[in-house]
Amino acid sequence: ACARVGESRLRLDAVVLGEDGSSRIAAADTIAFDATSKEEAVALGQSVAQSLLDDGAADLISASRDSD
Repeated sequence: ACARVGESRLRLDAVVLGEDGSSRIAAADTIAFDATSKEEAVALGQSVAQSLLDDGAADLISASRDSD
């Protein structure tokens, strides 16, 4: 995950990769930085995480754990 601030915005980008790199799920979201409270920042992280899960990230993570 990578967070950055620019033009009064806070952007969070995150990615989950399959163990062999052939699968990739990415998600991103942005909120206004000047009004960012701790709760808003947490909500941003939860939103991006939920997007990853909705797109199948849990399966990639599970497959990686199962291959150990």
